[in-house]
Amino acid sequence: MLLDKLKGIMVENDVLEIFGESGTGKTTFCRVLVEEAMGAKKKILYIDTEKNMAKPLTGLDYVYIPDFKLVYKAIQELKDGYDLIILDSIGLPILGEFASLGLNERGNILLQAEAIAYKLKKYSQKNDALIVVTTQPESKFGKDKGHVLRPFGDKSMYFYKEVWKTDMVYSQANGTSCIVKAFRSRVFGRGKQLFRINIGDAGIQVDEIK
Repeated sequence: MLLDKLKGIMVENDVLEIFGESGTGKTTFCRVLVEEAMGAKKKILYIDTEKNMAKPLTGLDYVYIPDFKLVYKAIQELKDGYDLIILDSIGLPILGEFASLGLNERGNILLQAEAIAYKLKKYSQKNDALIVVTTQPESKFGKDKGHVLRPFGDKSMYFYKEVWKTDMVYSQANGTSCIVKAFRSRVFGRGKQLFRINIGDAGIQVDEIK
């Protein structure tokens, strides 16, 4: 099971960040994880900032918060006791704040993103919880040729134990296939393919790549 894999040697009671372009399976990966956790009677919090969960699951704490300030407040005021927390995604509310603030104020938003990551890391250790945060890649604008795009959010990724990247393999009328691979990992080499996400008429499947 995906939950067992992540709670085992991959992430343990820590924070995993998954980043990738829109449509590369980040939310689908989280949904499979949530469904498994529900089946195991785990206590789950799902913070959705983009209405990614078109049909929210029942039996868990689900909140829709597009406002970055409210996301920050919710994370700082987290109650103990959750086994799994999904923040999907941190990128959109940060981008929204960037668009509405001047250059001198944008640094504060990045610092708050780091504070969110730090709070989640401490929470995971205290509560033996698995936490997954999704985000987008940084902008290509102004980057040198050959620059490897990192997760959006500046240095916040250094607070996460594992950082993985999603990529599209193909998307056709009868289905979509995506790959999850290591990006900044304490367990795997960069680029190692970890999971394949298949989305089709038959449903959703996430398989470990060995």
